[in-house]
Amino acid sequence: MKSTKHTEAWGLHGYLSAPHPQWETVAQTQMLIDKKSNEVHGLPIQGIRRLPYRPASLSTDAPVPGHDTIISQKSVAVRDGTEIMIRIHQPMGFTKDHPLYFDVHGGGWTVGSPETAEGQS
Repeated sequence: MKSTKHTEAWGLHGYLSAPHPQWETVAQTQMLIDKKSNEVHGLPIQGIRRLPYRPASLSTDAPVPGHDTIISQKSVAVRDGTEIMIRIHQPMGFTKDHPLYFDVHGGGWTVGSPETAEGQS
């Protein structure tokens, strides 16, 4: 009969090596991130809205508004006559031959604003 007893070095299905010290640091950091994340996800929406906002990091080659692009807003009428605000990003030197990228946000801003989604544009 085969024994299922194992030592610290041997697992049930193979050898378990000691984790690398760098991995231990990463694992501890991730545990702290998970704890903070759980605290945030348990907040009511009013609590989340009070959290300080930090925009997401952008790629170093991302277009810079005012240098590479022009960002403007315009009010347009939709099917039922309601006016909505649209945000237009145009590259400097825009021509009619430039492609169009059309992004539709899913609805109102429960948390955030158009600026918080800037990295997607």
